[in-house]
Amino acid sequence: MNFNRSRYVFVNLKNRLHLPGLTDLLAPCTQHLTDQQFKRMLNAWQSLPQYHVYGFVQYGHVIGMIALEGQTTSEARVLSIAVKPRLQGRGIGKRLVVETFLTLNLMTLDARTLEELLGFYQKLGFEVIDSCARDDGQLVYRCRLTQQALYAAYTHEHSAGA
Repeated sequence: MNFNRSRYVFVNLKNRLHLPGLTDLLAPCTQHLTDQQFKRMLNAWQSLPQYHVYGFVQYGHVIGMIALEGQTTSEARVLSIAVKPRLQGRGIGKRLVVETFLTLNLMTLDARTLEELLGFYQKLGFEVIDSCARDDGQLVYRCRLTQQALYAAYTHEHSAGA
């Protein structure tokens, strides 16, 4: 067993948006915002009840995060999801979605994504609802994850072994 390797912890980041690493994770999807707009976005996420921000923290640094906007008490939509590049492909994004879905006791979770990330969402059980073209011609897919699809994707083995 490797005791030098710290596990990451799932936490509510709503009042911890100042933690190191969060700004870096948001940089690719917020580069079009001015500094003032970025600060207003973070302030809204922190102060308005419809926004939820969760993430994984390791050694005091955010290594993965997800931000949602609650549509109702059981429905939400993904605003942003990001994992440190060196940790991508290790299931952290998947765990962010699952942990947040269960923590908020959601019935449905919507996401809008470009084709390059569509496979990520489909592997989690999201179903494509529709698509539309952006001004630059790229397709944006609207996907939905239902509670039934999430539970079906994560059937567990209930036997024990030695």
